[in-house]
Amino acid sequence: MRYKIVRGASPDRVVRKGAEGLFGMTNQLVLAANQLPEIARAFSTFRANYPQLWLEVDRVRAKTFGVPIDQVFLTLQTELGGFYVNDFNLFGRTWRVMVQADQEYRASTQDLQRLQVRNNAGAMVPIGAFTSIRDTVGPQAVNRFNLFPAARHRELCRRKLRFCRHCDHKRSTRLIRRLFRLEARLHHRDH
Repeated sequence: MRYKIVRGASPDRVVRKGAEGLFGMTNQLVLAANQLPEIARAFSTFRANYPQLWLEVDRVRAKTFGVPIDQVFLTLQTELGGFYVNDFNLFGRTWRVMVQADQEYRASTQDLQRLQVRNNAGAMVPIGAFTSIRDTVGPQAVNRFNLFPAARHRELCRRKLRFCRHCDHKRSTRLIRRLFRLEARLHHRDH
């Protein structure tokens, strides 16, 4: 397999392509690294298709209900992610108090829409009255390198090179440079 140098191939091209572009470049790099004789196995745990929920808050409608937007996000954080309340001392230990909805109350999208937030008049309004939820996919987490999106990849070297804690510096430096040259030479299929 041959790769040609793409003039002007910069990280911002991958940024414009989004997570799918980063996923494609990562797969190309892993495939190319697996062809090197020094590499026993290359892999990446980056995936661009983790199932996610997208919650859209209609801010205008929330304002008509008299609900402050910051209270909407505070409620979502508290019920779904957890919220620190305080610490207290008991039996010579310090205990942290966290608030979070029990798992059975945050298991489905219907549970999410039934969450309630207090409006300016003191009444409770369900979040589902001014939000919409849809299924989507995306990366679980995106790492950054020099402010650009990046994906982690690992290479396991062949045993005869002893490229681990017993590696010799010159050999490992040559291998790393070779991987970086491969990364720079990867050809985008759409160009």
